[in-house]
Amino acid sequence: MKRILAAASLAALFGASAAQAGTNYMIGASFSDGSMGISARILTTVDAISSDIGFGGGITYYLDSGAIGYDAIAAYMTGDLALGAGYDFSTSMPVFTLGMYQ
Repeated sequence: MKRILAAASLAALFGASAAQAGTNYMIGASFSDGSMGISARILTTVDAISSDIGFGGGITYYLDSGAIGYDAIAAYMTGDLALGAGYDFSTSMPVFTLGMYQ
């Protein structure tokens, strides 16, 4: 229940900021606890902070276990690449991600 509440709170927080900022979509690879996965995320930038820093959340499909993870991240975005770190709520582990955004 705590995980669902945390995910809903983050979604509301980032959804509100998305109305005031640029929204980007990201596809990439994620790494958590030695597992690699394919991820899809929504990132928002807040120009008052920096146009290169994005915050968001998404899902990851872990290839080795077949598990689905849901996470919140902060990412540095440059060119078409985003490099981020965050927290995966399903594995309760840090997650690192690299991908392309638009």
